[in-house]
Amino acid sequence: MSVLLPPTHGLTRANTPASSSLLPLHCQMSHLIKECHLVASESLHQSQLLDQKQEELSKRIVVSSDMSGSSRIATQYASAANVPLIKAPTLWLPRPITMPDDVHPLPDDIGAYFVYPFTLEPHILAQTPPIHERIKTQRIENEKVLEERIERAKREKVEEMNRIAPGWNPASFLTPQHLQASPVSPAEDKPTTVSESKPQAEEEDPDAAFNSLKIT
Repeated sequence: MSVLLPPTHGLTRANTPASSSLLPLHCQMSHLIKECHLVASESLHQSQLLDQKQEELSKRIVVSSDMSGSSRIATQYASAANVPLIKAPTLWLPRPITMPDDVHPLPDDIGAYFVYPFTLEPHILAQTPPIHERIKTQRIENEKVLEERIERAKREKVEEMNRIAPGWNPASFLTPQHLQASPVSPAEDKPTTVSESKPQAEEEDPDAAFNSLKIT
């Protein structure tokens, strides 16, 4: 009885025993499992070695980049140094300034360079009325015009309010005026009245008080 085994990594017919077909099935399976474990351990070891090599390579790259940073940047831009500079068509650069051959510093006295004295002309000084008086008069006239416009605006507002509500008065509310009382003497503080004098007369002469009633 022969058993077909699946192809495995690293297993060939050369390293299988010749009498594998004569062994029981469980022995063949155990032998196959051992070989699979062996292959897996070898692949794991190889992957660990590969990871270590990659870490060492990355460390070397970092160290080399830190030590030669300027040279690395120069290497990156080395190809850009050979590219010609092209001016944009819309860019306009001014021409360089060329100094004349007879240029010389200013002299100590520059009075000869003044052509106009920059003073008030006689016809300006001879104006009638003077300029400051005209400015003052114009300012007064402007103030009068402004006051007239303000009064006209107020009057138009009152007319409009009277048209909407006849009898409208823009004045404020009337409030009573408090007058300060004059000081009086204690004798004149309370005048004597007839009702107060009657009890005194009755106490003095009751008959006279009864006769004063004029009963008929």
